[in-house]
Amino acid sequence: MVPRETDPPAVRFSDLLAQEAVRERWEKVRRYFFLRESTYDMSNRCNLRCEGCYYYEGEKQFAVENGQVEAWRGLMRGEKERGITYVVLAGAEPSLVPELLAVCYGEMPLGSIATNGFRKIPESVGYKIHISVWGNDETSYRVRKARDLLKKQVGNYREDPRAVFVYTFTRENIGEVYEVAERLVGEGCQLTFNVFSSPVGYRGPLRHDEESLLRARGPCWSCWSATRSRSYFQLIMRWPIPTPRACTNFIVVSIRARTAPRIWDWGGRFANTGPT
Repeated sequence: MVPRETDPPAVRFSDLLAQEAVRERWEKVRRYFFLRESTYDMSNRCNLRCEGCYYYEGEKQFAVENGQVEAWRGLMRGEKERGITYVVLAGAEPSLVPELLAVCYGEMPLGSIATNGFRKIPESVGYKIHISVWGNDETSYRVRKARDLLKKQVGNYREDPRAVFVYTFTRENIGEVYEVAERLVGEGCQLTFNVFSSPVGYRGPLRHDEESLLRARGPCWSCWSATRSRSYFQLIMRWPIPTPRACTNFIVVSIRARTAPRIWDWGGRFANTGPT
């Protein structure tokens, strides 16, 4: 194709790397290029029943559960042979099968676990642990049918370096985030944010609309104001509407107890699931 006079001049990658700020970020992320991720559902059972759960809204809930330790060992070894280097262990609730988590960790030591945090995962399993938080205890009881859930989660993972509490913004819980954040940070917990992404066919009260997505930017804006981070501001302004299709990829900020908020260099999943 013949370039038009109005086309911007071509930019080479080497030109971008000539910029010190870009080069610094490139050097931070390039060492992780060996990561190749795959996700696995560990069980079809769960100890909670959450409104809008992706697992029980679809057909995967009817899959036959395989609890054979050696079968999972063989799977992990086969995955390594095909080049997988990073695992994400999920639904329905992986903490119910700790023996399988241990096998996976023994074969593939880089990865993360998505859990509701109601049952503690043994410390011998060294994966990053993402604990879903959907509001305060009152909201958790209404939406997730669990009493004192946040209290239980904190009790299990307080000061645990593996654990990252993931506050998921729904249409109903935006105003609760400050209360929950203060509690978690005060307990020595790491906190990050997420956006509820409705399963196909879900039309319940947690589903976002454009107005709620705009309201949810407020807490993130507060974090930016505390750090004066231009890169974070630019990330927020790129927040897509409607809700991101892959909400687990939209993790942007981590807050640690007794420290200032730390802004990630990019908004990808690896921000929280990197090697421990």
